[in-house]
Amino acid sequence: MDTELITEDLLERGVKLLGSGHYKDALRNLKRAYQLDADSTRCLSYLGLALALAEKRFKEGEELCQLAVRKEFYHPAYYLNLGKLYLASGDKKRAIWAFRKGLEVDRSDAGLRAAMASFGQRSRPPIAFLPRTHMVNKTLGKIRHTVVPRGRRTADDAPSLGSEGALASAPRKP
Repeated sequence: MDTELITEDLLERGVKLLGSGHYKDALRNLKRAYQLDADSTRCLSYLGLALALAEKRFKEGEELCQLAVRKEFYHPAYYLNLGKLYLASGDKKRAIWAFRKGLEVDRSDAGLRAAMASFGQRSRPPIAFLPRTHMVNKTLGKIRHTVVPRGRRTADDAPSLGSEGALASAPRKP
């Protein structure tokens, strides 16, 4: 059988096993595929993710995923793999960065959109001109969270002081 077909079969099997949570089996298939075709950028990316998920070898996995992104920056799946690796290592900030970079390549990629949606969307700080971390914003945010249930919030529920100093989005009384 042709080694190219074997490599592709091992790679596909490895990707499916990663998706179903069988990380050790995925790693075995992806290592073998990489041995057969060390030039495959796709193999690099998935092997990096598998190393991180199966054996917690985050640094080595990150290097492989980043190499894949550098070689073929136009593949959104490589950014998704890098982001998943960062999430698995506990680095949410870098994961979001990777997902956003992938969305810059392809705004319609379903995997990247789902990954970003899983983080939810933060509401505006109560007082817009103060930093989110300011004590007043933190306190007002906690109060707002207890008064208005998360699923029911609208822009009108979150009054914030605009740059003029007046309540910018507070509902007006007749």
